[in-house]
Amino acid sequence: MSSINKAIQTYNRLLGIKYEIVLGRKGRTVAFEVNFSKQEFYHLAGLQYLSDIRELKNDREKVFDRIKADVEFRKKLHDSVFYEKINERIFHLANLEAIIDSNKTIFKYNDGERPFSRIKADFLLKNVESNTKIFLFLAFRTENECFCRSFFPDNKIDYSINQTTMALLFKKKTFVSSGKEIILYDSISSRR
Repeated sequence: MSSINKAIQTYNRLLGIKYEIVLGRKGRTVAFEVNFSKQEFYHLAGLQYLSDIRELKNDREKVFDRIKADVEFRKKLHDSVFYEKINERIFHLANLEAIIDSNKTIFKYNDGERPFSRIKADFLLKNVESNTKIFLFLAFRTENECFCRSFFPDNKIDYSINQTTMALLFKKKTFVSSGKEIILYDSISSRR
């Protein structure tokens, strides 16, 4: 159950963080922010697979708040007969902030290259953690803002095959409440 605790704590922290990212390829750039909301935790954690827990059918924001506040509810999730389906995902979700902070490979995602997958995304971040491939899919919510659409470990399928590699040019992490900014990567300033 400690993985659920860590995952909810990590994601709760991310609610107060935004990332600004600039990517480039062949002289063209794309800039966007990544923001987080409570309701997206549901899908990132894979809670849709715990079909034996009726309370998960409630409003996703309320589900997040209940998981965060209710130790017994976290235990109920962990005791689900389907928990094994999401165990590894929850384990890695506890490291989501570190995964986004890292400057690993980013791809422009073309879902047409993966006809077996129903994931609709604009970008794919691929990391390797403990010999496990971790995939984070980002999708535009608005013209300049992305959200985390899907997240999971998978060593069977490499979703990055035939995807276009983008160059990371700039990444900044901002703690919204304090305004504190951390430049995680900047190759733009060095070119000026």
